[in-house]
Amino acid sequence: MTVSLQVCDVRVVEGDLIQLSVRCLAGPVSVGTRLGAGNGIHLTLTEILVYRRSVDVLDTALTALVTLRGHGADRVRFNFNHVLRGVDGAGEV
Repeated sequence: MTVSLQVCDVRVVEGDLIQLSVRCLAGPVSVGTRLGAGNGIHLTLTEILVYRRSVDVLDTALTALVTLRGHGADRVRFNFNHVLRGVDGAGEV
């Protein structure tokens, strides 16, 4: 299933880790989903926090703080409203 997350705010960028405040535009999206970040960089969703509680799935229209990891994450530059797209689960982007 194709999923998409809209970037609302960039919270942390450190090495291979990025924390973003996002809104789920098309989901649900699960921990383990691979998302394309541009320039051939793919990031894996490793944590979803909704109201400071860890969840495994983010449904459409909900907002959350998410943690993404992947090689090259520190080179990704997001703008407000940037949309990350991917395939839920272990599928390729």
